[in-house]
Amino acid sequence: MIYHFTSINNLPSIFKFGLLAPSELARRGLVGTSLAWEGLRKNRAETVIPLAPGGKAEDYVPLYFSQLSPMLLMILNNKSVDEDEIVHFEFPLRDISRSAGLYTDAAIFPGSFPHYFTGQAGWNALDWHAIDSTAWQMPSYQARLARMAEFLVWKGLPLSAARRIIVWDAETARRVRQMAAEEGFGHLPIETDPASYFIEPETAPLVPAVLGPHGIWLAYQKTLAAITQATAQPRGQPRFPSLEALHQALWDDLACLPETAELVGLETDNRAHKEDVGSHTRRVVVQVTRMPEYQPLDPHFRLVLEVAAFLHDIGKGPKSRWAAHNGRQQIDFNHPVKALPMLQRILSQEIASLFPEDARLICLLVTYHDLIGGILFSGRRLEELLRLVQSPLELDLLAALSKADALAINPDWGEPVPRDALKARVARIKNW
Repeated sequence: MIYHFTSINNLPSIFKFGLLAPSELARRGLVGTSLAWEGLRKNRAETVIPLAPGGKAEDYVPLYFSQLSPMLLMILNNKSVDEDEIVHFEFPLRDISRSAGLYTDAAIFPGSFPHYFTGQAGWNALDWHAIDSTAWQMPSYQARLARMAEFLVWKGLPLSAARRIIVWDAETARRVRQMAAEEGFGHLPIETDPASYFIEPETAPLVPAVLGPHGIWLAYQKTLAAITQATAQPRGQPRFPSLEALHQALWDDLACLPETAELVGLETDNRAHKEDVGSHTRRVVVQVTRMPEYQPLDPHFRLVLEVAAFLHDIGKGPKSRWAAHNGRQQIDFNHPVKALPMLQRILSQEIASLFPEDARLICLLVTYHDLIGGILFSGRRLEELLRLVQSPLELDLLAALSKADALAINPDWGEPVPRDALKARVARIKNW
């Protein structure tokens, strides 16, 4: 079997016209939801296919031999789409390979140089061990590229060749069946198959491996509602009379909260980081006070920003999460949203008097501290930021924390020109 995945938003067009190559979609004036980030789209638009019928990679519909494609995980890690919105089309390889197409032994990807084949000649050149793997991480970058070997179909592929459509759950299946019926395309089986998705282990019901924009937004809103409800009720014995008191305690001792204490000495396997999570946290706090956005802030909002900086990585703990990895924190793209239950506890139980707006701002900054960098460098959607920030102040706070986090890891990551350009673009769109 070979597979093609896409956004559920593209199904009405697909039911009408079949699967179309990106260049063919553009030629017909069809606007689809692309899952690829800009760098990948540009690479495919420039990659020349050396075998007939030639053209560029964007002139082909890409399919994968691997049912659980690392390409999907990369897209999910970019947080540009929610996993439950991903739909897979499954095709019998034998039927497709008889009629058309060529294939590669590795992904068409920036920095990759795959070989191209037609017919049966190249089957033995493919790394079937890698292709058939269900591991989330491959032992090497080359193995990951090999697992993403592509079958390329020129211009388009009719759905009549498909064996079935694979969806996230029964509710998604219902939605897809309704779409198919509306387009007069009701004969194709629509089924759930967890083997096609990256699912958080040991959870029920299904939980995506990485939450996308909608999932993050729902978790954020749910936490805000829970904090509002909790702070309206009598509390036990908060240790800090005010946010100012917590702020001072964090400066005095990062371990003053259970959640931040877990960061102290927490080593990481993230090669971009040169220090443990607690040391990185302290560095971010110092760095944030040097940001140009920080200087004109009212002293109270400086305090809010600093508290958020102290808490921005608490979702990387507790240390017990990483017992199976010798206590070393692994890269976790979900760590901002995993901080939300911790924020709920801290802001609901630890502080005697807290303005609701301060709680909201801290939750916003922690949950979305990776958003601006994601938009600039890994394909997150600008629309997510536009929905989130409601004032120039919120944009400045988020920009300051995002930039400080990047600079604390690598001075070259601050990228002031694109970051400032993004801020200016948001301000123009918002008419600020």
